[in-house]
Amino acid sequence: MPAAGRSAPAFRRDIQGLRAVAVGLVVVYHLFPDLLHGGFVGVDVFFVLSGYLITGHMVREMRTRGAIDLLGFYARRARRLVPAATVVLVLTWAASLLVLPGSRLAATAQQVAASAVYVQNWLLARDSVDYLTAEDAASPVQHYWSLSVEEQFYLGWPLLLVLAGVLARSLSWSWRRVALLAGGALCALSLAASVSLTAGNGAAAYFVTQTRIWELGLGALLAVLAGRPALPRALARPARWIGLSLVVVSALVYSGATAFPGTAALVPVIGTALVLAAGETEPQTRLLGSAPMTWIGDHSYALYLVHWPLIVLYEAWSGGEIGLFDGPVVLAGSLAGAWLLTRFVEDPVRRSRFFASRGRGLALALAAVLPVLLVLPQLVPSARPTGTVTSSHPGAAVLAHDVETDTADDQFVPAADVAFDDRPDYYDRGCEAAIDEPGVERCVYGQTTAPTLEVALVGDSKIGQWLPAIEAMAEKKDWQVTTYLRSRCPWSATPTVVGAGDDSAYDNCSTWGRGVLDHLREDKPDVLLTSDRPVVGTPEHPRADGTSLAAIAQGMTTYWQDALDLGIRVVALRETPEMGVNIPDCMSTPGNSAEECNRDLGDAMGDGPTVLAARSMGGAVPLVDMTDLLCDGETCGPVVGGVLVYRDPHHLTRTYVMTLRPYLEERLAEAGVGQARD
Repeated sequence: MPAAGRSAPAFRRDIQGLRAVAVGLVVVYHLFPDLLHGGFVGVDVFFVLSGYLITGHMVREMRTRGAIDLLGFYARRARRLVPAATVVLVLTWAASLLVLPGSRLAATAQQVAASAVYVQNWLLARDSVDYLTAEDAASPVQHYWSLSVEEQFYLGWPLLLVLAGVLARSLSWSWRRVALLAGGALCALSLAASVSLTAGNGAAAYFVTQTRIWELGLGALLAVLAGRPALPRALARPARWIGLSLVVVSALVYSGATAFPGTAALVPVIGTALVLAAGETEPQTRLLGSAPMTWIGDHSYALYLVHWPLIVLYEAWSGGEIGLFDGPVVLAGSLAGAWLLTRFVEDPVRRSRFFASRGRGLALALAAVLPVLLVLPQLVPSARPTGTVTSSHPGAAVLAHDVETDTADDQFVPAADVAFDDRPDYYDRGCEAAIDEPGVERCVYGQTTAPTLEVALVGDSKIGQWLPAIEAMAEKKDWQVTTYLRSRCPWSATPTVVGAGDDSAYDNCSTWGRGVLDHLREDKPDVLLTSDRPVVGTPEHPRADGTSLAAIAQGMTTYWQDALDLGIRVVALRETPEMGVNIPDCMSTPGNSAEECNRDLGDAMGDGPTVLAARSMGGAVPLVDMTDLLCDGETCGPVVGGVLVYRDPHHLTRTYVMTLRPYLEERLAEAGVGQARD
């Protein structure tokens, strides 16, 4: 993201224009993602620009003083970045308290704190591979991840240049030569890490610092080379247009399905480098140097900071995505906010004589603590929901017509802001393998010595959500329950695709499926309970459509028959409803009622691979269907009997599962669970 001042001795309007291109790509992508699928490459343009401009200042310092003033450098960075960033964080948090659902405030507070201390990228990297948070709504400050990458880079990069000076003197080499060798080696290692991590874990690779160092580093190396092998004037103009074309084409062609950064990032990065190299020879252009482009470039840092919170908070306030008509309004608000932030915060502090000293500039960095202090109350972990069923909150018993309740729909348990944590404990025990991890996680619950029945739970979180009720049955009946759970992986012999371009996840699912069968051959449980969420595809049909789901169902029957051949009774549980919205968010949005979070039964329930597979087995595998205790005849509601049913768009809360326990036990018994083996 834009983070550099005008440090070049001759002001280059083309660089301001390039900043305008970069921030324009990002803003359009965020406002209208269907219009510009690859606008995220604007961040990569910013990285190269930042490396070039900031290092250019240090290069000139080496030329004139023979050394780099590290404290002065860090003071300038604080003066340039912290005031505007802190103001936006504080205002965003204040607005979040007014318009965001209460269920999102704790996560937003965590991201505000991480952004304030420049570690937001690592928080997002962690969350991107955490199945529990994978479907969380975007936070209004997650765009601070790029600022975090930059500041982490600039903690170490000046030290490398200083070390280059020490080595140059000891080796009697030029400083430039040593800096190019050391920086080039660092960039090569970072690019290799980017390619490797993107292939193995693309979601996290997008955010982590090591995959982005080479982008900043390439711009930095250009600055070290500046004035030496400048492009001939005859090559400068075509190089500029080729470079701009590479940036624009990548923004038009790339999408969320592109394995990025990896080798794909080479296109916008090299394109930016070509524009910069061309500008050293011929810096002024009609397009990049035009008044509108330079104005946007002058305000690019503030525009980057302001636009994303406005988008997220506007969508939360309006209750829908930004469309064709309100998009221009949000854009105008972003431009106005950028002007105000630049005019009254960024420029006055940057140009202030008071903050010009190193000490005061460094002291200004303490302002970053203010957002952390403001969100501190939200960072204290809340008590974990208990899952207690009471007469005023009977849950499923109401739909079973066993009891009645007059508890109002807004008096439900667990509260929306803690519903996310109302889940089985197998997550905390590490009993569900993530899609990016190989192998099988096997955990044992209940009676471990001479159990009356051995039960295996196999599948993804859709079978895992039933564990609290099944564990309660196990304690009552002296069963042993063994879990074989994996995120987003159906237990199917058909290969599945669980992420765009993520071949390792696809391989891991297949390996896991075969590994579970090997464990079953060894463990020989009495009963196998299984279910699946129908959201993955196959290599031939990556979308979760009728074709791919039928193929996955066929693969399920293969494994189910293998289990039956081992003498294991197989029982399938029908998939639970897909509500289409995050229920805790919906129920905690100011002004919303329970009716606004309902979904029609036909839209919420479909025939996924579990249902298809059970039907094709001709009764050999019973299908246990709990839908009538989740929805009435027409509607699936967010609250039943004073209990919040869902902890996200489709997983049941632990509390509601416990209200279903007696009915699940009864239906499992009807399906033969607890009977002697055939």
